[in-house]
Amino acid sequence: MLSSLRILDKTLKDTNNTTLIMAAGKNPIINKVVDYREVSKRCTSYSGTYIEAINPITGRIHCDFWPFLVSGRYGIRNPNLGQIPRETEYREGFIASNGRKLVIGDWKNIEMCIIAELSEDEELLRIFREGKDAHYETAAALNHKSVVKVTKSERQEAKPLNFGFGYGMGAAKLILYAKAGYGVDLSFKEARKFRKMWFDKYKGVGYWHEEVLKTGKRTRVSRTICGRRRYMGEDAHGEYLNNPVQGTGADMLKTALRYVYDNLKNTMGVPPVRHRNCVRDYVPSIIMVNHVHDELVLAASEGFEDRAQVLLNDGMKRAGEVFLKKVPTVVEGGIGNTWASK
Repeated sequence: MLSSLRILDKTLKDTNNTTLIMAAGKNPIINKVVDYREVSKRCTSYSGTYIEAINPITGRIHCDFWPFLVSGRYGIRNPNLGQIPRETEYREGFIASNGRKLVIGDWKNIEMCIIAELSEDEELLRIFREGKDAHYETAAALNHKSVVKVTKSERQEAKPLNFGFGYGMGAAKLILYAKAGYGVDLSFKEARKFRKMWFDKYKGVGYWHEEVLKTGKRTRVSRTICGRRRYMGEDAHGEYLNNPVQGTGADMLKTALRYVYDNLKNTMGVPPVRHRNCVRDYVPSIIMVNHVHDELVLAASEGFEDRAQVLLNDGMKRAGEVFLKKVPTVVEGGIGNTWASK
């Protein structure tokens, strides 16, 4: 790769991804280079590493979960199952063992629900109380059309705006975030325009941002909804806005893990089944196999999938209701042979 790239009448200082993404739209080759790098990275990150991690005795991947990241989230490593992309082509590579189905549950729009709870923004509260989808609503406002006419691609384009602006990102950072996380291309002009439109729609979030920053810089403390504290420096601008949301999500997940575990423990009357790949003679008919931020995954013996879904949804819903009092907690689920079944 050349150290510089001619863009119209100018030369870029380097070909780092950040530089290229910020110059997107000025030359058609830029997006091709960025997309190629992303594909190359995914091929390297999500292929041999995970195959090599399969335990020869159990036939499973047994990663490490570290529960004490600064935000309260779990750190997952050896390998990192928390970074698997949500696209079907990646998640369908993770399959249930013989005689079992994967039972999946996640909280719908949970980060936006937490932002609504914290900010008390009237528009977000209305959206969730009416059982609507925040990404469709945002896409409708930005594209000046009714929600029923919003396409799936327009909804996808609204996601980085909701998360990015909800966490206090400026236009420049949003461009990088949208491209890297969602494959959405934005010019600086578009990002600035969308930022104004977004805060015009969700004014309460803007007021909440101002209050959080003011309080945080005075006390050097950030708190989640349940009051868990995190001490930070004066210059931790974005973290003051990010931590209450992601930290509350982390608190919810840990609470859900406990509730779901208790649900499973209290149904030990379900007869165990023999599993030929397990080092133990018997394993429960329903077991917990993975969790990622807002999502829990169980593995259930055939015939117990529906019961597992009920136990999972109940635990996650009750956990959400511990923290969210102003908006409903909605759990979406799915049952199938692969992690992509939801």
